[in-house]
Amino acid sequence: YLNRMIDDPRLTDIGSFSVDGMLNWSPMRGTTLNAALSTALESSTTADQSGSVVHQLSLGLEHQLRAAVVAKLTGTALRRNFRGTAAPADQTTLGLTGELDWSINRYLSVVTEAGYERTSQPGTQDSSTARIGIGLRLRR
Repeated sequence: YLNRMIDDPRLTDIGSFSVDGMLNWSPMRGTTLNAALSTALESSTTADQSGSVVHQLSLGLEHQLRAAVVAKLTGTALRRNFRGTAAPADQTTLGLTGELDWSINRYLSVVTEAGYERTSQPGTQDSSTARIGIGLRLRR
């Protein structure tokens, strides 16, 4: 159970049952399926809002295409439950991300990523975010 007590008497405390865990399964060599579930408390910077409780579910598939190339696909679902006297309606975010990691050597790899995320909340217009990136990953 997570609980955040707030000193300001105008705001309510934030509390929620918490689940944090991850399950990894490899059905065959070079392939990994994973599922993760987490709960967090977020503070608010908006007047009359205590913050929010965030529950996130993540499902992923990782497959080694070649000795130095790994592909990943991850789907996420996030539910943000706002708390407080002037709290807005709950928010839902769904996302999908694909990643390709090419290891140049054991310390350096080139990573490309593409993702899409959609956020919806009653009373507001839905928002969408698409991103594409390329970068370097250093390992030690």
